[in-house]
Amino acid sequence: MFPTLLAVAHGTADPAGVAEIQRLVELVRAQRPAVPVELGWLERAEPPAGQLLGRLAGAVVIVPVLLSTGYHVKVDIARLAAERAQTAIAEQLGPDPRLIEVLRQRLQAGRRAGNDVVLFGAGSSDPDAYRQLTEAAVGLRRALAATEDAEPVVQPRFLTDPDWSIGLRPGSDVASYLLAPGNFADRLRARAEQLAAGFVAPPIGAHPLVAELIWERYEQACRHTR
Repeated sequence: MFPTLLAVAHGTADPAGVAEIQRLVELVRAQRPAVPVELGWLERAEPPAGQLLGRLAGAVVIVPVLLSTGYHVKVDIARLAAERAQTAIAEQLGPDPRLIEVLRQRLQAGRRAGNDVVLFGAGSSDPDAYRQLTEAAVGLRRALAATEDAEPVVQPRFLTDPDWSIGLRPGSDVASYLLAPGNFADRLRARAEQLAAGFVAPPIGAHPLVAELIWERYEQACRHTR
C-alpha cells in the first residue's frame, strides 16, 4: 500500500483560488491513480489539514503546496506531523527548474522581449524565503535569455515589502511567483498598476509540471515515513 499523499495548501477565501488548487490536485491524481491523494488547507478553506490528517489511516506523506519555506512550512505543517506516527513531511515546491519553466511560459504568453521583469512573491520574514525567491529570479532570467536576444533584468520582490518599488523601472513586465488567485494575487495586480507594468503574467496555477514536481517531493519523503 502506498502512503497517502496529503497536499497541504495555504488556503484562500477566493473561490477561484480554491478551484485552481483543486485542479492542480486533480492533475496530481491523474498522474498516479494508484496512490491515494487528499487535499487539506491551513486556513480559509475546507477541510482543515489537521482534521483531515486525523481521519487518515496508515502512512502519510505531507507535501506542502507552497512555493517557499517560512512559518507555514517550518511551524504550522511541522506541528501537523509532530504527534503522528508513519508521517513524513516533504520539502516545499520551490525553487525548482519546473517552476521556472512554468513562470517562463506564463510570462512569454504576452511579454515584449527586452523589458525588465519583476518577480513578485507573497512575502515572508524568513531569510530563506527571500533567498529562494532570488534563486527563482536568477533561474527565470536565464530561461528568458535562452529565448531572447539579450539577458533581461529580473528583480525579485516581496509583495509585503514596503520598499518594493525602489530600483524598479516603470513599464516592467510582472511575473507571478504565486500558485493561485487570492489576496496576494490581488495585491500583485495593485502593485502592477502602481508600476504601470507592461504584461502581467497570471499565477503559476495548475500545470502538469507542477504536478510532476509534487510527485517528486512525495517520493523524496516516502523513505522517511516512520
